[in-house]
Amino acid sequence: MAKYKDIINEIKEEEAVNTELHKDVDTELCKDVNKDIVSLTIKVPRKLRQLWVVEARSRGTTLSAVIVDYLKKELGDTNR
Repeated sequence: MAKYKDIINEIKEEEAVNTELHKDVDTELCKDVNKDIVSLTIKVPRKLRQLWVVEARSRGTTLSAVIVDYLKKELGDTNR
């Protein structure tokens, strides 16, 4: 398996070629993530975390934004 650094470099090269991946991060989601921030810690295998970070970056978002979005959909949101 390729090292994390190699995977990131490969993604960056692909992004330079493929302008489709140059999407802006959803600003509304970022605003929701950044309001009254608290820490949430979970233990996950290192290799899975590395894979998820790379995948999130390739989609133009962050791992935190993906997790918050999923938890809102799965468990509810106080704004409903």
